[in-house]
Formats: sequence, C-alpha cells, structure tokens
Amino acid sequence: TKETKSKPSNANKAKLANDSNITEKRISKIFQTSTINDILPVNKWWEDPENNIDLDKADDEEESNREDDKESKDSDSESESESQKDQGKGSNDKIFLGGKNEKKFSFLEHNGVLFPPAYQPHGVRIKYRDETIELSPHVEELATFWAQILDNDLSQKEIPRKNFFKEFLFQLKQSIPEYKDKFKQAAFEDFDFSPIYEYVLATRQKNKNKSTEEKQQDKEKKAKLTDIYGLALVDNFAEKLSNYMVEPPGLYRRRGDHPGSGKMKKRILPEDVSINVGPDDPVPICNLPGHNWKTVLNNTYSTWLAMYKEDKSTKYVFLAGNSKFKGKNDLKKYEKARKLKSLITKIREDYFAQMNSKDPERQQLGVATYLIDILALRVGNEKGDDEADTVGCCSLRVEHIQLNPEDSDNVNNVTFDFLGKDSMRYLNTVELDPTVVALMRRFMRGKNKEDDLFDLINAGRLNDYLKSIYSHLSAKVFRTYNASFTLQKQLDSCPLKESDPVDRKVEFYDDANRKVAILCNHQKAVSKGFNAQSITLNQQLKEMLKYLEELKEHLQSFKGKVKKASKKTESAKKNEEEADDEAQKSKLKRVFPDNFEKTSKVIKSLEQKISKLEKKITSRDENKEIALNTSKLNYMDPRITVGW
Repeated sequence: TKETKSKPSNANKAKLANDSNITEKRISKIFQTSTINDILPVNKWWEDPENNIDLDKADDEEESNREDDKESKDSDSESESESQKDQGKGSNDKIFLGGKNEKKFSFLEHNGVLFPPAYQPHGVRIKYRDETIELSPHVEELATFWAQILDNDLSQKEIPRKNFFKEFLFQLKQSIPEYKDKFKQAAFEDFDFSPIYEYVLATRQKNKNKSTEEKQQDKEKKAKLTDIYGLALVDNFAEKLSNYMVEPPGLYRRRGDHPGSGKMKKRILPEDVSINVGPDDPVPICNLPGHNWKTVLNNTYSTWLAMYKEDKSTKYVFLAGNSKFKGKNDLKKYEKARKLKSLITKIREDYFAQMNSKDPERQQLGVATYLIDILALRVGNEKGDDEADTVGCCSLRVEHIQLNPEDSDNVNNVTFDFLGKDSMRYLNTVELDPTVVALMRRFMRGKNKEDDLFDLINAGRLNDYLKSIYSHLSAKVFRTYNASFTLQKQLDSCPLKESDPVDRKVEFYDDANRKVAILCNHQKAVSKGFNAQSITLNQQLKEMLKYLEELKEHLQSFKGKVKKASKKTESAKKNEEEADDEAQKSKLKRVFPDNFEKTSKVIKSLEQKISKLEKKITSRDENKEIALNTSKLNYMDPRITVGW
C-alpha cells in the first residue's frame, strides 16, 4: 500500500488489520497508563540547552502561517503534490510546505483520519407546486443540507440560493429520467422544503432531550475514538492531533457575498486523502471497507499527517497547538517580531524616506508600509472572479478611502471602509501623518472609484521591499509585533495589586486583549444563540436583584425598622412559600436566614454574584463581534502574558 494505489490482497488484509490493532493498542496504552509528564517530555524542548534559535534558519511552515496565508499556499501545495508523485511516493524531498530542508522527525506513527458516517435516508419528501415528489437518497441529502440552514440568514441571500438551486435542480433532473422534462421550467419558489425542515427541528430536539445515560454513552464513544485517532507517536513520544475527522459534506457557508456560498461541499473519501508517516512506521489501515488512501508518503521534512483537496483549497491534519512543531514555529515567529523592536526606528525612517522621494513607486511603497505598520493591515493579494472581494493594503481601491476636504479642521483624518479577511468589514477613521494623507490624495487624483489606490506596486513588490530592510520582515511580522507591543503597553498600565481578586485581573486582561483584537480587526459573526442567552442572563440578573431587595427587607426586621415578626417577616414567609414554584423556573436558590449575621452574609455573597454577572453581561456584549482568541493564539507573544 505504500508503493501503489491498489487495494490490499485478501492474503494481506488479515495482517494489515492486525497491524492496525497493534497500533491502536500501543497508542491507547501509552496514553492511558502514563502521566502527562511521562508521555510528553518532548514538549519540554525549550529546556534543552542545545536548542539555539537561529532566525536565519527559521522555517515558518504552513501551520504557523495558515491564519494569514492559507489561500496563497493552497495553490502551491497542489502543484508540489503533483511534483512529489512524479518523484516517487517514498521520496524524502521537500514538498508542500515551504522552508529550508530541516528534518522534522524520524518516526511518525498514527491511525489516519476518520470519515463522517454514510448518509442515512429519512424518507421525508418535499413539495413541488403543492405536489409531493419523490427524491433519490443523494438529492434528499442535498435538500436536507438546505433545510438545515433555513433558520440562518444565509438562506435569504441571493448568491447562496442561486448556487444551491443550480446544483439541486441539476441533481434532481439526473436522479429520475422523467424529472428532466417535469422540472424544465422549475423555479426556486416552486419548491417547499418545510417538511424536511420540520424533520430537522424534531431531530435536533430529540438530541437535546437525550437522557444523561445516553449523553454519557456518546461522550465515552467520542473519548474512545480520541484515544485511537486523536494521538500520534512522534519520535516515540505521544502528541495530540488538532483534528482527526475529515470535513463532512454540506453546503459552503461563506461569509459576506462570497461567490462560492451555497455550493455543495463534496463528501471526502479515502481516495482523496494522502497520508504521511515515518519511513519505517506502519501505514494506518483505512477504516472504510473497500477503499484505500490516495497515496502514502514518508516526508520527514513536513509536519502534516494527512492532506486532502476540498474544492479549491487544501486541508491539512496537523498536531495540536501545544505540540512540539507548533511550539518551535511560534517561538521563531515571536522572536522575529521581538527583534523588530530594535529595528523599528530604522524601518520607519526608511519608509518615510521612500515617501519623500520623487519616484511615485517608492512613494507608494512608503505609504503602504506605513499603513501596514500603523494600522496592522494585511498585505492583500489579487483575487480571482470566483473568490470573495476581500482586500488588504496593496489591493485597496479608491472607493475604500474617504478623505476630508483640504480646508477641513480634520484634514488628516482618513476613513477606511472595506471587507477584510473572511469578508469581515474594516471600518476605521484614524488620524494619519500629513505626508501620508497628501500622498494618498495624490494617488487618488484622476482615478475612478474602482481603480487601485496603489497602482504601481503589488504584494510581491512590497514584500521584496520589506525583506530588503530586514530579511525576516513581512506584513505578518508587523502585525505580530504591533499586537504584542500593544499588549505589553496595556499590561504595563495595570493599576491592580497582586492582592486584588482574580476576576478583576481577568477583566483587565480581557480588556487588553480586546484592544489588540480591535487593532488587528479580529472580528466574528454574532453567534446564533447570543440573543437567547442574553435574555436568560438578564432574567437571572433581574431575579437576583429582586432577591437582594427581599433579603434587605428581611434584614430590617432584625433591626426593628419594620413591624417586628417573631422569626421571619410576612414577606419572607410569602417568598419561602413561593420558593418551590420559583425553583422550577430558576436555578437561583432563595433562602431567608433566621438571624442578622447569617442574613448579612447571604446579602454580601449575593452582591458579589450580582457584580460578577453584570460584568459578564457587559463583557459578552462588548465581545460579541470581537474574536479574542485569534489574537491571543496567533499574535500575542505568550511570554508577555506569563510574565504578567
């Protein structure tokens, strides 16, 4: 199976199955019978005194750059994959992931990837002009995918509707011969998917209503799969995988007006998957009977375990974020950014010198570098017609910039309004250097709104210029530097003391994290259940405040400020009588102690809970469209946090 794509013979099937069982037992046994420190000593690589960081040999692989450069690397990966096939599957030549020839491992053993279960038809039919029609399993699956997003805003957008209906109508006509003429004049509005939508809702509710025992069984099944497929042996040390399940089929749910939104995402089979293992390690058995891996490679210079093509993008299976490979690459990344701190003054002098030259190209290079530095913009690559119209610095158009009149009081205020990565809107009004504003005004003069702001340079030319200043400099390094610098600056201004409560420290740190995320424009769509969760939290707060008011009234009875009761006030008695009914609706436990000291203690505890809940509600609202984890995991040097 290493050398050919043919399926194993019957004589070899028993041996392959036995090898698979040995591998599963070996990995599971290692992980279950040792402590974490025994299993993962390789993760203490930073303590190795021989580990010297040489940035000139830095090898920033796709996994550490995927956050910014995934799309451009996809096309490179495909062409290099074809080159690898020509050279032979057992070759150790450098492929897929760029960088210098540095061997990453000698032994790599894992159990491959898991595939989603085959589609099980449910038999629910849809209607066409009030007529119930029969669907083949494949068409029914496609219709179910659409029904699953009917409660999503995506289903109301023109592009997803158009793309889905084109695929659905084609598959429907192909499924049954007489359908070709029957649906010749069919329109999207002629079809009613509500029967399947109701089935989808019922299935969701059924899953929600599972008993504790059923949920526990599901949890144990998942844990068992994770023990087998969620681990790899790298040079005989266990490492966790970031993911081991290939992408399930469905509809593409792109953000914004992506031209591919609503198209069918095909089902991935083993014949689409390439596996990477050590030269002397066993090949993982394919867990789908009757199928086999596309190819098996022994590429010790790359860190991916499996790879497959999905539409026009390439998906990789890597080790988890706390693995040896990711840790080393992150250290190199942050060291580059840290070195930039000592060079930033020189770099800024250089790009201002470019602006002051008479060469228009050099002027554009200077302004573009300034924007990347000050606003933490991505560099921006050219897009094809089948890609979303997202832009970065070099692909900014005149329509994305709004300048104030030259006689305005805020003449140096510039508004940027464009779609960034993942179709997230970047809207920012900022005061820029007068030289930059004057040059931008000149670049825009005589151009139409759809013309490029920087018409003399592109991303490649800008990167060449950046590397001429500092060999490791890129827009990514600028973003990492500015994110880490901003975090350090915010944490240095902390007014808290070591003795202050932990929740106040967390709140302060999250505020600092938020400022970094805003700088880098790390946004996210508001979650579907956000409003419902907000209503629940506000209801909890309302109940707590009411309970606090009742407790304070109860407390007064011990001070003689209200009509004295023998043990409890009339209000307290009434509240306790209703406590059972309230408990059915709320998780708040209402108690009314029979003395002053206990009541005061309950009031103090409740006030702390109310304060914590109020902060949680405020924080959720402030962060509903901000992705804190993106900057935390990819741009903020973790040593700054650990130091703080």
